[in-house]
Amino acid sequence: MHLRHQLTDNDYVRHENFVQWFLRKPDQFIDNIIVGDEAAFFMNGDKLSLWIGLCGNGSLVGPLFYDNNNLTGVAYLDLINEAIVHELRHIYANRFNTLTEVVRMWTT
Repeated sequence: MHLRHQLTDNDYVRHENFVQWFLRKPDQFIDNIIVGDEAAFFMNGDKLSLWIGLCGNGSLVGPLFYDNNNLTGVAYLDLINEAIVHELRHIYANRFNTLTEVVRMWTT
């Protein structure tokens, strides 16, 4: 394991603000939450990267495998819009077409 972020004194305030914001959301808000993570594994000397997501309604998105060695910001955004959003459209009954619309779904 690698330490990615050390907690600071300001993190408590951010955490408390997030919890208060979350508690003001309507009950069905949890159904629209999508938590994703990515990981890299080494197998036989090759690096294998994947992304997987969990939706608030219990649905899984992915896993999606990709070549992290050639992944640019533009290629990552394409992966999100073409693969991840495609799967989310099926899970959430075609309520959006792009990542921007997914973010809008969370913020309204």
